[in-house]
Amino acid sequence: MINLEIASIMKFLIEAADSPHPYYHNIPENFLIPAIFFPQTIINSRGFTLGTYALEYSWHIKFFAKDTQLSQAMAFASANAIQYTRNRIPIIDVSGNLTDNFLRLKAPSIRPVSDGVVQLSLSWESSHYYKREEIPAMEILELIKFKTRG
Repeated sequence: MINLEIASIMKFLIEAADSPHPYYHNIPENFLIPAIFFPQTIINSRGFTLGTYALEYSWHIKFFAKDTQLSQAMAFASANAIQYTRNRIPIIDVSGNLTDNFLRLKAPSIRPVSDGVVQLSLSWESSHYYKREEIPAMEILELIKFKTRG
């Protein structure tokens, strides 16, 4: 299962690269090209605020084509589409429909990996609330009684 941020990026990149064959987590032996490969993300965590923590994502997505120029063109189209939207990716819901929310990526980078393979590297932060325990509220009446006893 993937989270909505990752699914949103996948959808955005597939559309930006003119719908190459998508592969997730593993590439079969006789895969079709042009292709886009979405490996697992690299995730680091850290404290963010007193009530939240941050997950820092790094993702190295590969574009495959019959030659490096074509894979470079797909990666560049995807990176350019990200830059065009000011590094904001529209978030989709579980049905794949757009929501009113966005995810902000850091600036993408592109580098050739081998003949016909170019890597697009993305990174972003996502903040999440710590699990909160329900603390019963103290009634004002109890507080007043406490002050008068002293």
